[in-house]
Amino acid sequence: MLVALTIFCVLVVFVAVQSYTAENYLGQNDPQYTGNFATEHPEPAETLTVVSYNIRYGKDIDQALSELREFRAQKPLDILLLQEMDEAGTEKMARELQLNYVYFPAAIEPATKRNFGNAILSRWPIVDSQKLILPHKSFSHRMHRIATRATIRIHTAELLVYSIHTEPVFTLPQFKVDQYTAVLEDIGDEDKPVIVGGDFNSFTKASVEKVEEHY
Repeated sequence: MLVALTIFCVLVVFVAVQSYTAENYLGQNDPQYTGNFATEHPEPAETLTVVSYNIRYGKDIDQALSELREFRAQKPLDILLLQEMDEAGTEKMARELQLNYVYFPAAIEPATKRNFGNAILSRWPIVDSQKLILPHKSFSHRMHRIATRATIRIHTAELLVYSIHTEPVFTLPQFKVDQYTAVLEDIGDEDKPVIVGGDFNSFTKASVEKVEEHY
């Protein structure tokens, strides 16, 4: 009886773990979602306004749109970096804000059963995009985090942009460093300006300093 109960408990734990395991997208650039909704042709600008917004599980899109419209009423919104998005929410935001976009999901998130990933939106043309799979899976649901990379053309100049979402606090510090390093290695010797932004899951002064140390 005790053996049967032990086996049953092990099976319950195994099923629970399996049901909360992310389904990672390990293809280099698959799946990919893009759209072009920018209607204006911006004049050359000396400065760019870049905003990063983690919309938890891609919910409350309407609230995020309201906040971004209020922000845009005060200054131009040139580039928007989004995290924890699905494809439907990303397209809605790009369409409503009249921005071009590229979106890569990292995985199907086990809690929501929806795609979970990062997007880059721009009022300038996006001429190239890639998905960068970051090293190490999460301890909790075995998800691979990613960075979405895009080359944005601003008239005759090009800008390289990353929307990154690293592991939260429940990981080894070295794992987070490895994820920062993966982006730096991907940048390599690029001769164009680079912007790296997003959710670094850095909640303490020490973790913020660690990000600054690497970037």
